[in-house]
Amino acid sequence: MALPTPPKTAADPPRAHSAAEALTPFIESTYTSPDIIFYINGRRTILSNPNPHWTLLDYIRAEPNLKGTKLGCGEGGCGACTVVLQVPDSRTPDSGRRRIKHLAVNACLFPLIGIDGKHVITVEGIGSVEKPHPLQERIAKLHGSQCGFCTPGIVMSLYSLVRNAYDPEAKKFKLSERDVELEGHLDGNLCRCTGYKPILQAAKTFVTEDLKGQLAEEEEIKASDARLGKEVIDLARNGCGGASKISCGRPGGCCRDAPSDVSSTESKSPASTPPTEPASGAEDGTVLPNIGITKNPERASSISGSTYAPPVKSKENTSAGTEVKTATALEAPILDSTNRIPNIQCKEYVPGTELIFPAALHRFEPRPLCYGNDNKIWFRPTTLDQLVDLKGAYPSAKIVGGASEVQVEVRFKNSDFAVSVYVSDIPELRETRLPSDADLESAKRIVFAANTPLAEVEAICKDIYGKLGKRAMVLGALRKQLRYFAGRQIRNVASLAGNIATASPISDVNPVLLASGASIVVQSKEKGSFDIPMSEFFVAYRTTSLQPDSIITHIRIPLPESGIREVLKAYKQAKRKDDDIAIVTSSFRVRLDEEGNVQDVCLVYGGLAPTTKEASKAKVAMVGKRWFS
Repeated sequence: MALPTPPKTAADPPRAHSAAEALTPFIESTYTSPDIIFYINGRRTILSNPNPHWTLLDYIRAEPNLKGTKLGCGEGGCGACTVVLQVPDSRTPDSGRRRIKHLAVNACLFPLIGIDGKHVITVEGIGSVEKPHPLQERIAKLHGSQCGFCTPGIVMSLYSLVRNAYDPEAKKFKLSERDVELEGHLDGNLCRCTGYKPILQAAKTFVTEDLKGQLAEEEEIKASDARLGKEVIDLARNGCGGASKISCGRPGGCCRDAPSDVSSTESKSPASTPPTEPASGAEDGTVLPNIGITKNPERASSISGSTYAPPVKSKENTSAGTEVKTATALEAPILDSTNRIPNIQCKEYVPGTELIFPAALHRFEPRPLCYGNDNKIWFRPTTLDQLVDLKGAYPSAKIVGGASEVQVEVRFKNSDFAVSVYVSDIPELRETRLPSDADLESAKRIVFAANTPLAEVEAICKDIYGKLGKRAMVLGALRKQLRYFAGRQIRNVASLAGNIATASPISDVNPVLLASGASIVVQSKEKGSFDIPMSEFFVAYRTTSLQPDSIITHIRIPLPESGIREVLKAYKQAKRKDDDIAIVTSSFRVRLDEEGNVQDVCLVYGGLAPTTKEASKAKVAMVGKRWFS
């Protein structure tokens, strides 16, 4: 198929020719392929010059047998469109064995060009009505689905969690029941009718029962978890206030308050609790069914006396005289139970039967891509030099990574970017190289590649904070902000550079970077590589000092030297804790001298001005003052 011509309607960028004049030489010399090569549910697919306005979801929904992935909110908040991408893990362990990551992503936002060289897994790829995946079966049998609209997305989020937890060398799962909630693996999935309790019970019992005997031995909580997550863990184990036995005074009651009606529990008569009622259940008091794991579970007998006709779609080619009509029986068979508790059989989970990463993709060599039409065109460079040359020739080209911001502008604000450049597959911008453990102790900064996914940044911060402790408080604060940044699907594709360049005044991350004294490394065709301090980056609402032809390549976060008395904390206030946009954000850094006086201080706020703002007058007032009275 012929290569596309650049859009003629694009506005002329400053100091450059028209789009056609500027980009045609690149299309003829470098971007010679319009073909997206990928696998979907194990099947090799070549998509030649597709519709440039399509997202991954648009393509999936256009396929005849892939309707399980749904369109809900269209902005990455509900998770109904969740699919899983299988990709090689760039952070390969020391053993050198190739590892595969399973990334849950929002297909309604993900650029179609981004699946080149990847394996896409939809809900149809892991199970069917006749042979459901054990996750699907358990959610269905434990009443984790009612209307079912959100269920495919929830299943795929849990599927990625289970697949990532499996260690093929040890043949064990590094997974615990608490990971499902505390690590936020379902934060990006909403359910409007079932409620989350049966969904979480299905997920947790899958971990504790289906994977029983395959779980790695649970170790004591690591020092990093103890430092970073102490408040969360105390809250989960002991209620509010940690080890304190005093009420927090929460309006409406605290978990440490004595019951208001003690007699109602103490004077409960034996008659009110029948002998058939179980004495124990889940930790929250819920009575769970008796679940049996078997290789070939029997099909549960019908508990409704009804026979249903085929769906309307299946009757389009059937004459009315042969249709199956609905019928109702007055006596429905009784569900198998013991002491009024249902007995449920679930299929055994066998890791070796899952979809594997196609061997051909291990040998896949990414090529520069270009496709589109007269109105819109996509580029996918594979090296940093190619990207710099492209931006130098046409500075107005829109840089796209996870598209969590760009696609929202396209869908809801009618923005139309005639020339878009997908940059998340460029190794120099994606792979963060960390110092060795020996060099880490003396490291003065941590340098993140600009397009490192936020989920990977979160993991790096946790790892380094566990090794350096208070020296890496900035990374602890950054991880805390990222833990409640959008949902897991967004964090798997969004990047630090995208969050910075968007210049949102209520960014969760920018106050931390500004308070820590971070800087960004920028590269352009004209000026080469140079640094911009974060304190000079934001100039007005949604406006930065980044030149149109420049690209953010790295983010440098300084670390204090050993022995320095410095504290850095970050905070976020929103209407709810998980997956919500902030009302106000802040980050505070204070450094004290040996006498306890304030040597340096930086108080940064977001949401109080058109840009992320430092309280400079407060800094002048505080420096030199004694911190402890």
